[in-house]
Amino acid sequence: MITSVGIVPYVAGQKGRSGLVWILISLLVSPVIALLALAAMPVTRGDDDQMAPCPYCAEDVKTDAVVCPHCRSSLDPKVVGRLAPRKR
Repeated sequence: MITSVGIVPYVAGQKGRSGLVWILISLLVSPVIALLALAAMPVTRGDDDQMAPCPYCAEDVKTDAVVCPHCRSSLDPKVVGRLAPRKR
């Protein structure tokens, strides 16, 4: 029980997941199975992968991209300006 309420949400938070959801999962199954499932999941990233449309081809590119991977246009901030992320 302590594992369900203490360790599982901590590990979930470190992986960028919801601690409350994982508490419920570990209470429904087993804390050991929940920890194994969390260990197998990749770490989620927050705002590191924000996307914005390329001003030349309109395909999604990362906001800190220097060259568009689709049309190979230069995305130099001095010329194009800072890419604004898409609103989700």
